[in-house]
Amino acid sequence: MGMSASQARLLSITARLTDNENSGQSVSYSKQRLADQTQQLNAEYNEALSATKFTVLTGFNGSEPQYTDISYNVMTSVSMAENTKQYVVTDTTGRVMVSEKIADAYVTSQGNFNKFLNTLGYSQSDIALEYKNKPASSSDSEYSKYTAVEEKIHQAWDKYFDSVGIDIGDNSQHSPEFSYTLTDDGSGFAGYLQQTDYIQQTDASGNLIFDADGDPVFQTTTVEYVPKYDSTTGEQVVDANGDLVFEQVTLAEPRYIEVGEPQYVTNTSGQYVLAKDNENNQICYESTTDGLYLRNIGGIASKVYNPINYEGSTPEQRELYDYAFALTEAYLRSDVDPAYDPSAYNTGYDSDNVTTLTYYENLFNRIQSGGLFAYTNDPMKAMDGTGIYKYSKEKDKSDTPEKDNTIFENMLRNGELQLEYYNATQKEFIATSISEDESIQEVKDESAIAAAETKYTQDLAALESKDKKLDLELKKLDTEHSALQTEYDSVKNVIDKNVEKSFNTFG
Repeated sequence: MGMSASQARLLSITARLTDNENSGQSVSYSKQRLADQTQQLNAEYNEALSATKFTVLTGFNGSEPQYTDISYNVMTSVSMAENTKQYVVTDTTGRVMVSEKIADAYVTSQGNFNKFLNTLGYSQSDIALEYKNKPASSSDSEYSKYTAVEEKIHQAWDKYFDSVGIDIGDNSQHSPEFSYTLTDDGSGFAGYLQQTDYIQQTDASGNLIFDADGDPVFQTTTVEYVPKYDSTTGEQVVDANGDLVFEQVTLAEPRYIEVGEPQYVTNTSGQYVLAKDNENNQICYESTTDGLYLRNIGGIASKVYNPINYEGSTPEQRELYDYAFALTEAYLRSDVDPAYDPSAYNTGYDSDNVTTLTYYENLFNRIQSGGLFAYTNDPMKAMDGTGIYKYSKEKDKSDTPEKDNTIFENMLRNGELQLEYYNATQKEFIATSISEDESIQEVKDESAIAAAETKYTQDLAALESKDKKLDLELKKLDTEHSALQTEYDSVKNVIDKNVEKSFNTFG
């Protein structure tokens, strides 16, 4: 072999050896990275083996407690409230997290519990009859059922009136037609019949007097009584019995005497004082119409209806008002507004609905006291300025704690969301937490562990497969390196001998 050819061959082999060594080094680095990945995979797997989750008591199978993985829908469901506790989820400011449907119902109701229920398809009314079906004759076998309902409605309103100190001049005639009604615009407002405005005149036999046109003739007076004051001291004058003395004032024109006005008499000194009976009770003018409630409007006697507005200040008073109103609406409104159909609602008359109605009442009251928020994928709602709606980018709201259980649990763990449960004794929601609530327990997350084990096995197999390929690549490179090294030594030896021979020839 010529000197130049041998040298060229040696250079080529040297270059190939260098490439071989570089490739071997690269494969070694890859094996090291695989070793690091395997170590990380082992660490992640060991950590996954200790994974836990929260479960909550959702009921009993006989005496055996049943636990379910914690989630927003599980925690806030009606069945949870029925079987164990009613929970609400709140943010750090105390606002209740609700579904968009609940939020819409509350916004629509404008704080009216009955409207809130109606929007959700419920009514707390626990009667099944409607006034429009009431028999005309009291001899009808069904008639008593309707009068019993009317009595129930009347008593419901009486409880509310008593709670707020309203006296509507009740008597023994108990029926909605007498005492309570609705406006004829179908909007569902309740009202009550007020006591007689004026007193109808009677003749010597006690018969009511009417004029030639058939209109009632009312009693009138030409005087009024005002307290009498001492001109020297400025104090009110009292008689020998300590009763206030009044002065009689003549009116320019006669006026009707109103029912409930105080009556006045003269004492032994001829002074005007309030009339009293033998038991020292004040005597007032009473209706002569025996329960016929009248008002003179343009000379015509008419019934007087006053709207029943809520005038209470306590949750108990509001509850009485809302219940009485719901009864009235279910009984009378369908007669006033044919478009209203009480049967379209799930009512308290069906015992299966009682738990749900209680659930909504508790939730409504909690929202009233602390506010609410909900997730929506409607950007217009999220920008309505109320702060009630939070925007969800995903159509199915899968990016929210309402739909994603992992997000929900993590937010509970880090305190972004908080829990309260309803205490029936205290009649309010009490703060609790996933670590303190006896109905919530932290357990091994077997499904997460199983999933981690499957992932670990698959990932480890993939790494081991790559490692075997790298081992084969290294073995191939080692074999190639040995062959190149042998060839390199052989060519190098030939070149060395040629150089030595050349030196001897020319030496």
